[in-house]
Amino acid sequence: MMPAHTQPANAHALSAQSDDAELFAAVFRDSPDGLLVVEATSGEIIEVNRAVRGLLGYDPTWLIGRSVSALFDPAAGAPLAERARLHGRVVEERELRRIDGSVATLQLRATLTRWQQRAVVIIAVRDVRDRRRAEERYRRIFENSIEGIFQTTPDGRYIAANPALARIYGYASPAALMADLTDIAGQLYVDPVRRQAFRRLLEECDAVRGFESQVYRADGGVVWISENARAVRDADGRLLHYEGTVIDVTARRRAEAAEREEAEVAHALARAGQALIAAINSPEILDRLCGLTAELLVCDWAHTLLWETEADAFVAVAATGSLRSSAPHTAHVPRALLAPLLERLERDEVAVLDADACATLPAMLLPGDQPCRAAIYFAIRRGGVCVGVLMAGYRTHAVPFTPAQVRVARGIAHLAAVALEHARLLDELARANRLKSEFVATMSHELRTPLNIILGYTDLLRERSFGTLSTDQGEILARIARSGGELLELINATLDLSRLESGRLPIDLAPVQLTDLLRQIDLETRELLRDKATVALDWDVAAAPPVLHTDSAKLKVVLKNLINNAVKFTERGRVAVAAAQHTEGVEFCVADTGIGISREALPIIFDAFRQADSSMTRRFGGVGLGLHVVQRLVTLLGGRISVASTPGVGSTFRVWLPT
Repeated sequence: MMPAHTQPANAHALSAQSDDAELFAAVFRDSPDGLLVVEATSGEIIEVNRAVRGLLGYDPTWLIGRSVSALFDPAAGAPLAERARLHGRVVEERELRRIDGSVATLQLRATLTRWQQRAVVIIAVRDVRDRRRAEERYRRIFENSIEGIFQTTPDGRYIAANPALARIYGYASPAALMADLTDIAGQLYVDPVRRQAFRRLLEECDAVRGFESQVYRADGGVVWISENARAVRDADGRLLHYEGTVIDVTARRRAEAAEREEAEVAHALARAGQALIAAINSPEILDRLCGLTAELLVCDWAHTLLWETEADAFVAVAATGSLRSSAPHTAHVPRALLAPLLERLERDEVAVLDADACATLPAMLLPGDQPCRAAIYFAIRRGGVCVGVLMAGYRTHAVPFTPAQVRVARGIAHLAAVALEHARLLDELARANRLKSEFVATMSHELRTPLNIILGYTDLLRERSFGTLSTDQGEILARIARSGGELLELINATLDLSRLESGRLPIDLAPVQLTDLLRQIDLETRELLRDKATVALDWDVAAAPPVLHTDSAKLKVVLKNLINNAVKFTERGRVAVAAAQHTEGVEFCVADTGIGISREALPIIFDAFRQADSSMTRRFGGVGLGLHVVQRLVTLLGGRISVASTPGVGSTFRVWLPT
């Protein structure tokens, strides 16, 4: 009999054992894995939970008392329970026979332990088909992904690589890649520092995205890649390896480089075009062309040779850098020396020469005393004919010309051809314009002399200096005088215009007393009103107008033309002429009550040979030169002219000239 004081302790121990047994039974019964308790020595099944039924189809009670070997293929090797007894723990995947005769591959975990005072092996059976399906899906993704997938050690060795990565790096298989690349930093990256940057980012952030670098392929070629990766760590935070993906971004990089190159070429040619088109003559174009070529192609030197028929040679006309032995404007190169180069330029348009090819050129085509490392030559054309050669190059470094530079050179050659042709046409146009102006001036002078004689005799006849006239004779002489006056006006306007256009109209600036000038104009314009009794000419001049510093003759032409127009287009009413000081100058105003000008016609009235309405030419005479000459003269004098008009009411012209 136990002592009384020990009974409560024993009862507590028994209660704890009972609780453990119930917990074990619940776990055993409800485990999702199949559990078998096997006698360690005999292999007899002692206990089976109900999950075994779902895995193998056997009733648990049917299995109890049977040998566990009945569930295994006899050829599968040593019995699992025996190996667990020898090793304590065994984990493996085995094929187990189901009740329907089929075979299922299951994961088995056999553990040697003691249960109910005897040695047993507890076998846990788990269905790994879902895991296997997941692994298979991952394997297919891994094998068939178009992106390279990798795992690497921190020190730069590949643990895993998929076929896509092998293809990107130019290897026949992942195995070949992993066997060959044992030092990623030294063997793979073009710039080994990129691997250091890659590792530093992973250490700091545990992940990198869009990390782009140039890498070597197995054949030595270079491609651009973009990497996404993460650092894989254990539960304690220790770094295990890196894993991530790689895509080949070479095509995108090339496209971006091509876009940048296109933009750079376009910018360079735009600059060249602006500079060349701004030049208006051939010498200026050639000088700018030489400097632009050296600047845009980043060359040490450039110079231009132009063919001169009189010298029967190519002559240096512009240079940037130094020529070997001659000043730019004295170097003469016979055509025979350039024949091979010219032949190539006819074929290729642009010729690029390396140091060896430069050494074969005539000495006068090379810069200074230093050797030429690389040079580029292209033809200068005018009207499609080669009239010169522009050359540029490097003296100090042997960097080859890039395709972009060749494109810029070709573009400069085309722009130079356009600019030179433009300059040639401008020269021809200017020459033709000078000839026209000289012809017009000569003809105007020759016509004006006899016309003045005719008008002089007509005036004498109208004044009855040679006797009395009948009414009909007076009217005829008035028509002659009117037509002759219009013709003289046209000749004078044409002569003024030709002088303006030829630039041969000098300005004679001098102090001008407005009162005296306007009095002269009043006397000279009274004749206009002789045949227009219905029109009055009024003058409104300030009592003490300021003194103008201008050309009185040209100002007189301006005001007389405006007054003449006002009288011509006014049938009845008045023409008012005013002059007053206005904002550091004098404003002249000629207003009429004539037919006015339509809004649509206002923009063209100052154009040469234009009138507001073609019918006006027949009705009022003139060819539309008066206002054009007025505007040109006002501009020449540093002033401005404006007009306001209302059809049927009249027009007002304002001319402002500085004091």
